[in-house]
Amino acid sequence: PVRLNDCHIRDLVAEQGLGVSAETVRTIRRELGLAPKRWRRPARYHRRREREAQRGAMVQIDGSPYRWFGPDQPEYSLVGTLDDASGEPLSAAFRPEEDLHGFTVALRDLITAHGVPPVLYGDRTGIAVRNDSHWSREEEFAGRQHPTHFGAMLEELGIRYIGAHSPEAKGRIERSWQTFQDRLVAEFALHGITDPQAGERFLPGFFARYRGWFGQPPRASGTAFRPAPRHLDRILSCRYPRVVARDNTVSIPGRRVQIPPGPRRASWYRRQVEVRELLDGRLLVLHEGRVIAEEAAPPGPFHLRPRGSQ
Repeated sequence: PVRLNDCHIRDLVAEQGLGVSAETVRTIRRELGLAPKRWRRPARYHRRREREAQRGAMVQIDGSPYRWFGPDQPEYSLVGTLDDASGEPLSAAFRPEEDLHGFTVALRDLITAHGVPPVLYGDRTGIAVRNDSHWSREEEFAGRQHPTHFGAMLEELGIRYIGAHSPEAKGRIERSWQTFQDRLVAEFALHGITDPQAGERFLPGFFARYRGWFGQPPRASGTAFRPAPRHLDRILSCRYPRVVARDNTVSIPGRRVQIPPGPRRASWYRRQVEVRELLDGRLLVLHEGRVIAEEAAPPGPFHLRPRGSQ
């Protein structure tokens, strides 16, 4: 049987046009001798961080591993974004584990639907920030470590990333994950949803209802989201600096691109270029910001992942 918490039952009944309070549901449950879905621990003291005033001023990003499709189904990580000012979920994707591909898909869907936020707030995952102590000679001369692939995307988009040092620091999205694990799992069971593809199709409608349940108007009007840039697909990519070989090819582990001749059939030998692997699997070769070669995506499902060192 599907178990629902008291407030979830109240909201589902309200969607059918019947008004009932959570306390009434709780009273009926107790009279029937039914235990609550989840026992609540005593609250711990914490200092509240004020929400951002304007929609889009800060967006939180995180992943939540859970058995979203039932106790007998594999565990997936739901990687999603949440507006700090209003508390509304903005984008999400199911992944076998928390990875670069999931973070990039969540960022792409966020920007496509809403725009570019000035600040992204998450934990200090190695997907987003460098946590190692290694400095190359080039980094020592530059005075900073090179960013991760995801960090490089954010820099090109003009997004500042803030890494929290504890789950409590990003408690707003952590509490949303708890609500998702409670309500979303129950509704998947109610609708017979048992796979990520069907789950992602269900999410937009659930997000709209979630905004009605828990969303709140920002303190300031307007939005801090900026319009999506041109060539967003090029920005959301892994980048690899390369030197063109004598046969006018460049490669990354597992893939090689043939560069066609330049103007007047000039060779690209020894030129410094950048290879970008896109979210859809295509490879682009750029020289001074201009695309000089492209390779189609490999057959089958593609997952964006770092291929060795940057």
